[in-house]
Amino acid sequence: MSSRSESDDLRQSLRRTATDWYHVPALLLAMAWMFWVRMQKYSQFLQNGEVYFSGNDAWYHLRQTNYMVRDFPSAIPYDIWTGFPVGTFQGQFGTLYDQLIALVALIVGLGAPSEALVAKVLLVAPAVFGTLAVVPVYVIGKRFSNRIGGLFGVFLLALLPGLFLRRTLVGAADHNAAEPLFMGLAMVGLFGAIAVADRTMPVWEVIREELYESRELDTLKEPLAWSLGAGVLVGLFLWVWPPAVFLVGIVGLFLTVNVVTDVVHGETPEPIAFTVAVSMLVVTVMSLLGLDTVGISTTTLSLLQPLAALSVAVAAVFFCALARYWEREGIDAAYYPAAILGIGVVVVVV
Repeated sequence: MSSRSESDDLRQSLRRTATDWYHVPALLLAMAWMFWVRMQKYSQFLQNGEVYFSGNDAWYHLRQTNYMVRDFPSAIPYDIWTGFPVGTFQGQFGTLYDQLIALVALIVGLGAPSEALVAKVLLVAPAVFGTLAVVPVYVIGKRFSNRIGGLFGVFLLALLPGLFLRRTLVGAADHNAAEPLFMGLAMVGLFGAIAVADRTMPVWEVIREELYESRELDTLKEPLAWSLGAGVLVGLFLWVWPPAVFLVGIVGLFLTVNVVTDVVHGETPEPIAFTVAVSMLVVTVMSLLGLDTVGISTTTLSLLQPLAALSVAVAAVFFCALARYWEREGIDAAYYPAAILGIGVVVVVV
């Protein structure tokens, strides 16, 4: 009887383990499949001891990566050989994408990698970034459904043809390969921060009490941490690809729609506004830290990125202040959307 009981306990333990962890081997299998598919033509890019790539942009990234290996983590901000003899800002070349590849090359090469090794690391980087995109896809799918939903999303990604596959094949060493991964991570951070804020409700009274009066974080600790993390992930996305400023615009649009909807339905917009304000302030700081040029440009880290993020953060605070004024004065909430629209038109015109 004792032996049978132990056997039953073992089976139940194994069943619980399988139920709790079945998604891990499934994810690893999907990642192994994706990496294998993307590495099929690896040998074709190695000819007579030389490393070749499948596009023009890869050579710009190779130049930046070789420079970073010698002077890590600095990049070439202005390259005289591009558009010679005038030269041009490198923009989307020499970003965090190249820094990560240079860092891996330095680690693999024990601090002194050869140019051939650097080229090989760059060669396989798209396949690695494409494979790692599994992680945010699974997390997002799980958040909106369950683990089965997350795995289904990964299954679709693993079999997805078209542009995503082409951009993440070995040899296609362009920053486009890293964009899906970092955008996915940014969305994971934003979704998580919004969910936490919606649950913990960091409204103005809580903020004032914990930041100014008691100076002891309690309710704010979790939403603040998530919002800061979301801002860092969005900032990293901008560091990889400066045109990712479009995501800041999407966050601003989401903020506007959410605030208007909450006010009209008699709910407080402050929890979501808190998340947006904090995360966009982080994005503002990170954009300023990586500033390449003082001007307005989508292809380089210019004043556009920090100004856009700061504008969204200020808008979050302003919308909430206006909502408080609306409530205090007893103004019909139905007029709030018109007020926001009118203010938006004035800002755009001015």
